[in-house]
Amino acid sequence: KYASVLKSDSVYTPQMIINGVHAFVGSNESLARKYIEESLKVSPQNKIVLNVGSYDESQIEVLYHCQTMTDNTQLNIALLENKVESQVSRGENAGRQLKHVNVVREFKTISLKQNDGKIFFAKPNGKDLHQFSIVAYIQKIDNMEIVAAKGIGL
Repeated sequence: KYASVLKSDSVYTPQMIINGVHAFVGSNESLARKYIEESLKVSPQNKIVLNVGSYDESQIEVLYHCQTMTDNTQLNIALLENKVESQVSRGENAGRQLKHVNVVREFKTISLKQNDGKIFFAKPNGKDLHQFSIVAYIQKIDNMEIVAAKGIGL
């Protein structure tokens, strides 16, 4: 969908898209910093409040409130594992221990028909919940622009 909205012939790896507007090769650190800094200067068009409601052995309840809603917006919300290491056994990185940050473990999209709601994520088995966080962002459906974002730790 980004390729269509951004009028591009390709989607590739590593590709970075900042706020649904700027697309470029993800390894271009100077361009990433430039677009991130520009985006941080712009006031959000909406506001999200997130709270962890409750959790048990099987699920985590997340409560959300969006300041405004329209037919043209959706709420994307993800459960992230903050730090992960993996031992690579084959391929170009064989024998290396790779470190990853903000690994998406579960991702959901909600049509914003109401300002308030709750969503449930499966609780990761055998993991310390303090190593996880929730990130949510409101995105325009027609042009994929990000208009608000919020993150909280568990």
